[in-house]
Amino acid sequence: MHSANSPFSDTYGPWALVAGASAGVGAAFAEALAQRGLDLVLVARRMPELRALAERLSASYGVAVRPMGLDLAEPETASRLAAECASLDIGLLVYNAALSLIGPFLDQPLDRHLRELDTNCRAPLGLVYAFGQRMQARGHGGIVLMSSLAGGQGGPFIANYAATKAFTTVLAEGL
Repeated sequence: MHSANSPFSDTYGPWALVAGASAGVGAAFAEALAQRGLDLVLVARRMPELRALAERLSASYGVAVRPMGLDLAEPETASRLAAECASLDIGLLVYNAALSLIGPFLDQPLDRHLRELDTNCRAPLGLVYAFGQRMQARGHGGIVLMSSLAGGQGGPFIANYAATKAFTTVLAEGL
């Protein structure tokens, strides 16, 4: 079933990286990309879910899948991930990971707000920079950054999350 020579895989392949791939929209992106014949790097903290998804996608679509259990809130994760994928021709980056604190802003510890900032801003910025340079050098590729409607307007119980998603939206629009 692996259709590596399709126009889609010629433009966005042969590898795609999906951050936040263990469930939900991220897993759906991974499945859609596997259906289109792209080999995958799947990133999330929950390794058991990633392994199960990797095995299913590989068996169903005949693609190579590398699950990587990493915490995108750790400041060095983006550079580590870029280094670990140096030998792969990543033609599509999908950043779907997010951390959302809910509650009054001052009731949340600062270190949790900073983890939210690292997950929602630092990590995608680092990955866009690293993989965007590679895509620019190859002359094609794609980047998908998931934002949120919250990024268009602050909210009393998601102030920092909304601010991080505004960053994501503006970064994507600027690129």
